[in-house]
Amino acid sequence: MILLLEPHPRARALLERELSRQRTVQAPDLSETSPGEAIALALETETCQLVVIAGDLPGTTAASMVRVLRAYAPDVPAVVMTRQATDFPPIDGVVTVSYAELATLLAPTVESLLADESGEQVALASTAPTERTSMSVRSA
Repeated sequence: MILLLEPHPRARALLERELSRQRTVQAPDLSETSPGEAIALALETETCQLVVIAGDLPGTTAASMVRVLRAYAPDVPAVVMTRQATDFPPIDGVVTVSYAELATLLAPTVESLLADESGEQVALASTAPTERTSMSVRSA
């Protein structure tokens, strides 16, 4: 199962549709539950293989949600979506994808993370290298 933490309903629906091609997606309405509660509930009730986190969560930060995720499930990888990949601090086991390149990088990133059966992070590279880092990988 993929847990999607996206506060914007339209973006959540689009991402849920895209991610559901890989696995079952749980995408809670974050106006009804906090992102931290969503992580706790998802990890208590199902086996979560990946968490996708928006960089603009209401009332918290993506970095805080990664810390919550690590407290519950230290080996579950995360993808954080941000304005620029460099906007997110380096955290082990987290792949950062910029919103600008989300359409081209999200699916292959998720596929690579889910395909890795050993539990180790997979090194990923942008398909179109640019001067700025569009995606960064932190290995555990």
